[in-house]
Amino acid sequence: MSTEIRSLPDFLREMADIFEMLDRCQEVLFRASFRRNLSPALEDAANRLRQLSELPQIRFPDDSESMYPAGLQGNHLTLKLSSFESSLHSFRDTAREDKLEDTLDKGGTILGSLAGAIPGFGSFAQELIDFLLKELRKRLFGRR
Repeated sequence: MSTEIRSLPDFLREMADIFEMLDRCQEVLFRASFRRNLSPALEDAANRLRQLSELPQIRFPDDSESMYPAGLQGNHLTLKLSSFESSLHSFRDTAREDKLEDTLDKGGTILGSLAGAIPGFGSFAQELIDFLLKELRKRLFGRR
């Protein structure tokens, strides 16, 4: 079954699901010292994203002036969500680490736009993704 990402609430729920999946798989993805506080951080981020999915700016981005400059309305939003959806499907179809990295990277970009456009949204999820990506690259790809 293919997941369709047609709205910002869909996107935030998928990101929450990704955080929960990372929590379940953390023993094979991350080094032991990084895992020490990872579960509570992932759980908190997933819960907060689900709560934020109910914000009016998230549910009705075309009605919020702050979403336009961030490219979170109309064709710009559709393009970003479509690209994220494609990466998510590639990851789910292959379970490859590079596809997970691509999905997280695109998700982080959209989350960064949301953090800049919505007062109080915060950068917590984007920053968590930044650290997750650094750890994945370090462990899985030998990159810094």
